[in-house]
Amino acid sequence: MAKYSCPKCNKMQCSLDCYKTHSETCTSSFQKEHEIQKMKGLKATFDEQIEMKKALNQFYEESKDENIVPMNEEEINERWEELQELCEQGKLNLDQLTLAEQHEFAKFIQEMVIQEPWIPWWEVNEGAFSLYVDELDQNQKTNKEIHQNSYLEFRSTLKQKIQTVVPFNKLCKIQHEDLRNHLFNLIASISIIAKVLDGDIIELNREFYNMFTILSYTMDDNTSLIGNLDLSYKKLKEHAHKVDKGLILPYINREDLIKIFSNKFFVIEILFYAYDAIHSIEHQAQNEDNSDFVENKKLIKTLNLKKQKLLFYISYALSKNHEFYQQIRTQIKELNE
Repeated sequence: MAKYSCPKCNKMQCSLDCYKTHSETCTSSFQKEHEIQKMKGLKATFDEQIEMKKALNQFYEESKDENIVPMNEEEINERWEELQELCEQGKLNLDQLTLAEQHEFAKFIQEMVIQEPWIPWWEVNEGAFSLYVDELDQNQKTNKEIHQNSYLEFRSTLKQKIQTVVPFNKLCKIQHEDLRNHLFNLIASISIIAKVLDGDIIELNREFYNMFTILSYTMDDNTSLIGNLDLSYKKLKEHAHKVDKGLILPYINREDLIKIFSNKFFVIEILFYAYDAIHSIEHQAQNEDNSDFVENKKLIKTLNLKKQKLLFYISYALSKNHEFYQQIRTQIKELNE
C-alpha cells in the first residue's frame, strides 16, 4: 500500500492532510500526476517512436477540422477513471480513445521532440586515450570537434583534472583489499543511475545525488567491510530495492561493468562525472538565498565530504595497473545472479 492510500479504496493522496480529509479533487489530481509519471517510465524504441509520430501526425492533419465537444470537470474525472482501469488491464490503445482524446494525443505527439537514444559514455571510444597522449592539444581539427561533442568536451578537461589529484600513496599508506569492492560499488551505482537519467546526471544533479546516496553503500559515512565482489554485487541489488525496484533493477547490467573496467579511462571518467554532479549541487547551495542557514551549511559540508570520498577513489583507481582491472573483469563475469 502506498504511503498515503485509503485502506478501503486504495486511492492515493498527496499528503497526510489529504489522506485525513480524503479530498476527491486532490486525490484525482494526484492520481493523474502519478499515472503520468508511470507512463513516462515506459520507453519505446527509437524506431517505434518515429512510426508512432508519423501515424499520429497523419491523424492530426485528418481530424483537426472535426467539431469536438468539450467535457466538464466531472466528466473528465470519470473518463480518467475509465482510462486508468483500461491501462491497468493492459487494454488501453488508440481505439479506446474518443475523437477528442485522440486529437489531443496526436497534437501532443506532433509537438514532441523525439531525441536519439542516449549512448553511454563508456560505449564511446573516441577521445578515450586523451589522458595518455597529447593528440587533443596538437590537432586543431580535433579541438574543433571537441566543442561539437559533449563527451569529447568533457574528456578534454580530464587530463587537467587528473593533474590535481593527490597520489594515492600519499593518501593511504596501507591499501585494504576491500577498496576494490567499494570501487566496484561506486562504478556500478553511477553507471546504473546514468542509464536511468539518460546521462543527465549533472543537469539532474539532485535526482542523481538522491539515488546515488541510497544505491551506493560506499557513499555511506558508516561503510563497513564487504569481503568480496560477489557480496558487493548482492548488496548493490539490495540497495536497489530501496531506491525503486521497478526503476533500478532492470539497469543492472554486467556487460556495462565489464566494458567500463576494460579501460582505466572509463573508470576515471565516470567517477569525475559523479564528482562534477555533486560539485554543481554544492555550488548551487553556496549561492542560494536560503533562510535556513544552519541546514544549508550542513548540506554544503556533507557534499564536500562526498566529493572528497570520490577523489579518494579516483586516486585509488589511477594507482592501479592493467592486471588489477583485468582481475575485476574476470570476477564480474563470474558473479552470481
